[in-house]
Amino acid sequence: MKINNVTEKDLFYILDLFEKMEVTYWLDGGWGVDVLTGKQQREHRDIDIDFDAQH
Repeated sequence: MKINNVTEKDLFYILDLFEKMEVTYWLDGGWGVDVLTGKQQREHRDIDIDFDAQH
């Protein structure tokens, strides 16, 4: 089974949903590093997100 990579477009689609729902979240993992450095360092197969369970 082939697993597709998560694109930057996919990432921001998900983050936009959280923003519209006013969910507090923290981006972790590889994408978190990429956002902090402003450059995608490698391909990613997932998005690591922590969010406030009280929402």
